[in-house]
Amino acid sequence: MAFYNEEYSNTRKEWIRNNQDFYNSKIENAKTLEVGGLLHMYQLAIENMPVNPLSSKAGEYGKVVKKYHKLIHSTFGVKTLIAGANSLSAFFMSNEEAILFSTSWLIHGDFYENLVYQIIDSYNKPGFKKKEVLLKELKNRIIYESILLGVRTLEDWQKYHKDMNEIKGWTIIPDDFVAPTPFDPEKEACQEEPPQKEQKTEKNKEREKDIDPNTFFNMLKCDDSIKESVIKSLASEIFSNNSSDRIANIRFALERNKWIDNGISFLSFYDAFDIAIKPFTEEGFHLISRNKGSKVYHNNPTLLLHEQKGQLNKEEEQRLFEVERICKLLDDLKSNTEKAIETEAC
Repeated sequence: MAFYNEEYSNTRKEWIRNNQDFYNSKIENAKTLEVGGLLHMYQLAIENMPVNPLSSKAGEYGKVVKKYHKLIHSTFGVKTLIAGANSLSAFFMSNEEAILFSTSWLIHGDFYENLVYQIIDSYNKPGFKKKEVLLKELKNRIIYESILLGVRTLEDWQKYHKDMNEIKGWTIIPDDFVAPTPFDPEKEACQEEPPQKEQKTEKNKEREKDIDPNTFFNMLKCDDSIKESVIKSLASEIFSNNSSDRIANIRFALERNKWIDNGISFLSFYDAFDIAIKPFTEEGFHLISRNKGSKVYHNNPTLLLHEQKGQLNKEEEQRLFEVERICKLLDDLKSNTEKAIETEAC
């Protein structure tokens, strides 16, 4: 077994070594999580690893991940996943702490076995009996991805299959399962990439020159002491998934939390946000089309109406879940900053 990025694997191993008591205590907590919490932890870990074939940043692979996220939502529903995200956040003081633990446990612990166990254990639980086909597809996908990243081998899963078949009578790997070739980033980098379109037009560059870098900072209605932390966290959110949906959802979450005024146009928000996050993203990073984000954001009145009437479709449920997750991130950031200030005062 060899994780696709040896250097990153070593940093996670070193972190565990330096935080062994904390890591062990969080392992005990994490093993009490139900499948919603573990799936939230899984997505958190994948999106914050170095560029990998499962990340939403990974071009064509990203489209596969989007379908996979829809599979999760259609199987478990938004309420289960929100409950999972809330149960996970109860264990950690910050999003950064959760990322450090999640990536370390996924690479060097028995995270995958715990997740697969919880998925299979859901087969006969109330509300899931009619979704066994989806659950099996999800379980097979998790196993496939563990091999792709080099965290597990087919032989590892065959052994686990044998053990669980003897103990529980469970089938871990189906007869028709085809294991992938482990991801090799160096090999991928050597492949010739098609020429990319110019990401910023001259008109866009000229528009940026006219925007005050402090515009977004001044838009935020939270305390000045946490504004930089808020911008940094939102930059991390958008860098892990630079899509029109994510930008619109951040705008929506800030409105929902009353951290920005409702009257600001989406395009004004986009331009100010684009400038504000630049110091916290990699050089050359650009947001996607402002018009695409605007189109998604202007669907909000319909979404809110459907939410009030309890008539959300799957796509709206998924979007609302994402907005609530960002709201929770902002609330936690505010709470943790206030606690830190109180501690310093004492």
